[in-house]
Amino acid sequence: MSAIEAEILVVAVFGLVAIFALAWGRKSCAMRICDVRHTYAKSKKQCGIGRRPTGALRWTSGVLLAVVVNLVLAVCSKVVAAPTISPGAHALTDAGQCLPTAFEPCPQDPPSPQGGGIPPGLSLSYTWASCLAPVTDSDGDGLDDGCEMTLASAFAPSLMVDLRDCNWDAGLNRLGGEYYYGVKRRLSNQSIIRIGYLPAYYSDCGSEPHTGDSEFILVDVTYNTTTARWTFQGAFLSAHCGAEQFSISSDPDCQFWGHEYWDGGSVQDGLVSHASGSYVGGIARGAPIIWVPTGKHGNYYSGDKCNNSQAGLAGVDICPYLTTAPQRFPVTSNRWQNIDFPESGVWAPFGPRWGSTLPTPGAMEEFNEGGACSSTSTNCYVFNGWLRPSLGGGATRYGDLIRRYFDWWVTTVYWPPCTTLHNAFEPCTGG
Repeated sequence: MSAIEAEILVVAVFGLVAIFALAWGRKSCAMRICDVRHTYAKSKKQCGIGRRPTGALRWTSGVLLAVVVNLVLAVCSKVVAAPTISPGAHALTDAGQCLPTAFEPCPQDPPSPQGGGIPPGLSLSYTWASCLAPVTDSDGDGLDDGCEMTLASAFAPSLMVDLRDCNWDAGLNRLGGEYYYGVKRRLSNQSIIRIGYLPAYYSDCGSEPHTGDSEFILVDVTYNTTTARWTFQGAFLSAHCGAEQFSISSDPDCQFWGHEYWDGGSVQDGLVSHASGSYVGGIARGAPIIWVPTGKHGNYYSGDKCNNSQAGLAGVDICPYLTTAPQRFPVTSNRWQNIDFPESGVWAPFGPRWGSTLPTPGAMEEFNEGGACSSTSTNCYVFNGWLRPSLGGGATRYGDLIRRYFDWWVTTVYWPPCTTLHNAFEPCTGG
């Protein structure tokens, strides 16, 4: 029922109530007059008892009754009429999600909280079609190199970091580390582009400290052809990934979180609810804001989630509100920052590139898993990050994290010459 129909129905109901109230009032007046006989003559005149209704009164009452009855019948017929279901129509739920069950068309993305009629997501110079029709594709993954850099820059998360962190470099206004990224379609769903952000911090200075700290944020985006905007779909956040006790994961927060965990309000997270995260600049379904606990550098969708996570409740992860400031993940025009571009230094290890005053002495980045590396090797294109154990300390290899969590795919033509679809950075199979 539309809002106008609802208003008409309300007017009709009130009209009927008015007619019955008038009739009851006349009847009650006559009863009162019969009981008080000495005022009968005066009240009889006031109530109109004993007088026949005038023609105008009869006509007005009849018209009013007819109008009310017709309004009621019209609305009721509208209510019980069979709905017309348009092709592709979906139901709109209170949560803004679309269910393929009912009668109102549903937008491809939920309404934008920023208002002003601005659809959610980011408008960029590349469309899905132009991104997948590469002019330059140096890594052979089917995505234009320029599109990879554009997406990485646009959706770079804002990191809420503690200014008292042991890695804080006031000169560069960020946590000291080596910042890299990679962009590929997901192996399990090629309609999604997954942007991997790799903040390789110089030190883990929380409990059980060590040199080198390999963290990652995997941001999933898609392209909305209706609004011509790229939209954030969710993110996989590292939070003590791989840590185990008795062969069981010691932190369940190393997982993927859908965009609803950034859309505002509170979100259900297991058996409890937390305040949700938010977006950079308040642009719905744009770049997410990520909270980074002091010293340990895991990643969480909100400060509330960080402090009330399993690690937070154990006192391992703390996200202080008073000393935390937003720092955008740095994405530059340097092609070596993309770990899948040949300029990244795939053929040999290299030292810190980011100019921080706090690098671990002697620490190096490397792509090589060991042994000679050539254009025909099947093991030389894995980005390992911190070289261990001789130089980089106890940091987890990025190569291991990429294989386990990133769900990237590639049909590379640069190195080595694979011809089959396979997981990124894995040796070629079948060709």
